[in-house]
Amino acid sequence: MRWVKLWTQETLYGTTNRELTLEERAIWFEMLALAGDSPVPGIICVSPDVSFTDAQLSQILDAPLDLIERTKVKLASPEIGKITVNSNGFIHIRNWDRYQSDFDRASYQREYMRDYRKRKTNTCKTNTCKTLEQTRSEQKKREVIAPPTPPKAATTSFEQDELWAIVAALYQKNIGLMPPILADRIKDFLAQNDIPKEWLADAFAEAVSHNARKWVYIEKVLETWMTEGRNGGRKGVDASWKRSKRFVDDLHKRRRTQAASEENGPATKT
Repeated sequence: MRWVKLWTQETLYGTTNRELTLEERAIWFEMLALAGDSPVPGIICVSPDVSFTDAQLSQILDAPLDLIERTKVKLASPEIGKITVNSNGFIHIRNWDRYQSDFDRASYQREYMRDYRKRKTNTCKTNTCKTLEQTRSEQKKREVIAPPTPPKAATTSFEQDELWAIVAALYQKNIGLMPPILADRIKDFLAQNDIPKEWLADAFAEAVSHNARKWVYIEKVLETWMTEGRNGGRKGVDASWKRSKRFVDDLHKRRRTQAASEENGPATKT
């Protein structure tokens, strides 16, 4: 069984999505499959001496002839340059050897580590490396002298993972697919700020209610809440204040006022 490699990041976020329409991308991916199944890998042809006509490609790919012709012209254009078509009609996939080669990464890694150990051994033989005993002795000295590590004030790794899981689920539900570069930005934001997890769903709901389904807006909402507060201008969320008698009394007062207003209702004209 033959197969071709498909690079996920380049396919989802590369220039192909911007350069080709959905139909043209479908033709391009099927051309890659044809090139991989070809008797000459990387060249779309019936045999080394016979090329496909556009009509034959249309029949094989079950696509309109004009779509085949339009996609070939666009793929061969200097702006895109994914294929070349010679005078005999043979379609060459450019950079085929680069992207579809039988590169054995595991073998390469083994050879690299073997060369690295060899260089390391040769360096040690010239007395430029410390002995294992010297390294261990110095490490023990550093452990004795080193001051204790102060407690980290930032969010712990477990808490970061929990916040990230919540944000990722909310983003998928309310906005859609998250680009990797944005994922790194969100993780940095969560690590640098102590955000209550209860705020996250509210911030996304705020963005949805204003039809601003972007992380930039959500981040701004969270920053505003952290600096200006969410409870009548109070800064941050003070858990002790929320539990205090003052908070409870204020809450009951607002509820009584609201109930009295609903009970009396507006005066009606007769």
